[in-house]
Amino acid sequence: MNIASALQGLATLSWLLVVGVIVLAVVRATRAKPLKGAVSIVIGTIVFSLVLTAVSAGLVFIQPDERGVVMSAVAAKGYRDQTLQPGLRWVIPFAENVRLYSISRQTYTMSAAAVEQKQIAEQQALQAQFVVEQKKQEAEQARQVAQGQADAAVIQAKGAAEARTIQAEAEAKALELINAALEGHPNLLTYQYITKLSPNVQVMFLPNNAPFIFPLPEVTTPQ
Repeated sequence: MNIASALQGLATLSWLLVVGVIVLAVVRATRAKPLKGAVSIVIGTIVFSLVLTAVSAGLVFIQPDERGVVMSAVAAKGYRDQTLQPGLRWVIPFAENVRLYSISRQTYTMSAAAVEQKQIAEQQALQAQFVVEQKKQEAEQARQVAQGQADAAVIQAKGAAEARTIQAEAEAKALELINAALEGHPNLLTYQYITKLSPNVQVMFLPNNAPFIFPLPEVTTPQ
């Protein structure tokens, strides 16, 4: 225990003494046995306590591995520029207070279990990050496949539509050619019909004003 702490303890005891003297004086007065010089004793103990409190508030002991920063109500910056060095130092009581900071090297030790838990947590974090990246890649691949399938379907539909258009144009052209041929040769359709008949079918042709086809009479070959 340093002297500053000792003075703070004495100041606390002195105030307890003041309270005790006051209580004793009141008790003696109620019993009609007033304490001689009670007022002087009370005043004396109060003054003594105030002095001890002021002195203990102004004394600060700085350890060798500490430095003190003085927070001051009377300084322009609110603190002193110079730090307090080790030893017994004095500050303005009640107007300044000291904050102590350790300058010793602090060594932190971690147990093997804590280190292992830390490593496990880091591995789990890396694994979770890897899974997230993998899911992103899979989603991107699925999106590209779907896009490719959609593009292929569009291209196929366009090709089928273009092929149908070309086929329709060819059929229309053929119909135009057939129509033109029939206009100049009205009997061509009948001729085409006849050529499609089976070679074994015997038919006869009627005049143009009776365009009907009838089977010929059966013809027997001579024996």
